[in-house]
Amino acid sequence: HLLDGAVGAVAYSDLSKNRLNIIMNEKNIISGAGDTLSNIVKNQSDHHVRKGRIIIATSVKNGDGIESITKKMRDLWDNEIRHNIDAVTKTVIFDANTKAQEVSYEQFNNIIAFDSISVLDNRTSLVCQALSGKRYKRKEKQTVRELINSVPNRPKRHYRCRSELVPVTEYTDEIR
Repeated sequence: HLLDGAVGAVAYSDLSKNRLNIIMNEKNIISGAGDTLSNIVKNQSDHHVRKGRIIIATSVKNGDGIESITKKMRDLWDNEIRHNIDAVTKTVIFDANTKAQEVSYEQFNNIIAFDSISVLDNRTSLVCQALSGKRYKRKEKQTVRELINSVPNRPKRHYRCRSELVPVTEYTDEIR
């Protein structure tokens, strides 16, 4: 991002432990329940443990052998858990990174707007397609944090969301 050359990639090491804790425990919309990032990870784990217990209990009740039960548990791992862990992990990391970027943007008074940018391909959600390219302009006397918080349905909007808010400065707006 071009903030007059002042900001590159956000490093988590630049954030205090307190700020990281806030990021992981802020409510967000990714889960559909307004859950925190910490709870999303915990809920996924709890869901898979319950599912594994059901598989084992049902298999034992049906008289299945150890090989059959092991295969069912491997199938659960291969078909569902691995896929969900991948989606949740990427989403949580990307969402935490987005929030860390937002914190870093607060120090720049030259941000005049944010553009919602999405990767546009055959995997892009309809919501992200519709919002890609939309500009959210900063109002007079509005802080950068207030601008960020005023953006409706801001990224990350769903699991595996690849959209982001890109800051616009007077300088970057001129070269557009």
